[in-house]
Amino acid sequence: FPFVLGANIGTTITALLAALVLSGQGDIAGMAALQVAFAHMLFNILGVAAIMPFRKLRAFPVWLAMQLGSIVVRNRGYAFVYIVLIFFLLPLLIIFATRGAGNSDSVSKSAQTEMHQEMELASIDTPAQQTMSRNALIGKRHTRRIPPCCTDVRPRR
Repeated sequence: FPFVLGANIGTTITALLAALVLSGQGDIAGMAALQVAFAHMLFNILGVAAIMPFRKLRAFPVWLAMQLGSIVVRNRGYAFVYIVLIFFLLPLLIIFATRGAGNSDSVSKSAQTEMHQEMELASIDTPAQQTMSRNALIGKRHTRRIPPCCTDVRPRR
């Protein structure tokens, strides 16, 4: 069981290395990938830190696996039911239950416009073009000015 927990953390390190490569290019998607990779790694490390000190808590997943194994030995159909239930029906239930939680009415029009403009900026290739487009957007909106320290005009590597 400790090997499984260590392997779980190891896979987050692999995702973190991939995200570091993407974030080195300086685009918004790479930075988002890096944030997600760090959150994933932190979640797994804290999960292991919460489980490992308690012997009974460590033994619980192993006991559950043994119980499921003994049930499946009697009838293999239970394995199929378990897979369909856990990997298909439960995720669909969660998707349908949370479908109304993130509706577009809860996000203001100005926030939607700003997110759309940021996505347009992210699709532009060079930082200089992003700066020019950002300045054009500021001229249109007259709501927010970007200080000179925040405009990135370095060439891409």
